[in-house]
Parts: sequence; C-alpha cells; structure tokens
Amino acid sequence: MIEWALLILLIGYSILIINPFSDMYQFNKDIHKAKREGIYFDADAKFQPYFGTSVRLDRVVYNQKELLVYMSGKAFGPNSKLPNRIQVKTDKGTILQSSGGGSSTNIFRARGIYDFKDVPADIQSITVYNEAYSESFSFQIDFKWGMSTFGAYRHYYYIGQVHDSRVAHVNVIWHDRYEQNAYLIDGVYQVARAIKRSSDDGQSPVSKTRMIAYDKKGTKLYELTPEQGEIKKTK
Repeated sequence: MIEWALLILLIGYSILIINPFSDMYQFNKDIHKAKREGIYFDADAKFQPYFGTSVRLDRVVYNQKELLVYMSGKAFGPNSKLPNRIQVKTDKGTILQSSGGGSSTNIFRARGIYDFKDVPADIQSITVYNEAYSESFSFQIDFKWGMSTFGAYRHYYYIGQVHDSRVAHVNVIWHDRYEQNAYLIDGVYQVARAIKRSSDDGQSPVSKTRMIAYDKKGTKLYELTPEQGEIKKTK
C-alpha cells in the first residue's frame, strides 16, 4: 500500500511539473475574446537567447487604453524562464512600464503576461525589450494591419490614426467586396474580420483591400491603402 501511495504521489507531482497552469490566467479564453473584439495582434516572432533561456513575443492585446503583452520562454529545469519585468517603447518614443502580470510554468516552458495600463490611444507600433548586464532581447510588432491564423480561420485587422478633422468614418472594402465602416474613437479607427482559411487560400486580402475616408455628409474625401492607413491632415 505504501508503494502504491508513493507511486500515485510521484505521478501527480510529475504531472504538475510537466503541465503548465495555463488555466490559471485563462490564456486561451482571453485570446478568443480579444480576437472577437478585433484587438488581438499576432507577433509571429522567433525565440531570442536571454540569460540561459530563450524568450519570444507571442502576441499583444491592445484596446487603446490597456496593453497586454504575452511572452513565452523555454529552458530545461526549475529556473525562471521569463524576465520579471519588460519595457515597451512606442513608435513615438514613449517608454511604458508594466503595472502587473503573471505567468505559468513547467519544467520545460513558461508563458507570461505583462500588463500596461493607461497607455496612449494612438500607438501604431511597439518595441518590446529588456536589457541587463549585456544581455538583451527586442521584438517589434505593428498595429496598423496584420493577420493571424487560429484554427480554421484567418483573422485580419486594420488600424490607423486620423489627423483630418473632416473624416467621420473609414469604409473598408475587403477583397471579396464585403464592406465594413470603421468609426473613429479618440481619433483612431480599427476594423477586424475572420475569414475561413478555405475561402481565402491563394488570395491576398491585404493587398486587395480598399479603404475610403468619408466626411459626416457621406462625401468621399480620399482613398487609402492598408500599407498607408494613417490619415494625414490635408491643407
């Protein structure tokens, strides 16, 4: 009986070591919600070495007020696989400091989240980095447009800043002629859409998408491209 009890305890302990406690921070649930709201940005980054481990930027959730940075680290052993703190630099040079976060880990891998509150509403891109004692890592991610694949769907998004007071909304015409209106929130517009992989394979939605700016009366002002989604102030 003692041998069986020890074996059960050993198996249970091994499971706790090998399996990460991802449910503790509801990673998958939060990601699904962010994708539905169009505030999810996939990083698609490669691992970089950092103090005997390898770290990677996985994804970012940005709702114009709060920034959530998801990272993962890998190394064998019980040691820490992610830094306690990271820094974020915006496209305008503003340095952001994390206000909290959490992580789940096992003997091989760790996943963590860093929370940045009260961030600017017009961020176009960020650099996630950290540096200490000649060790460093750096990842960049663009918030203007992008695509991520999740299951049977591809999730596309566009975001841009408006500097022209005449613009009331931006009409987005997708590659399959489906239209969406993106209305301004604090001078920023964003739109997102999920498309089945089978229906867009072999096509290029980003390059074929049209974006048209309209005023309050519905008059067309000018046309943009996804690569140049920022609306400049006209003379």
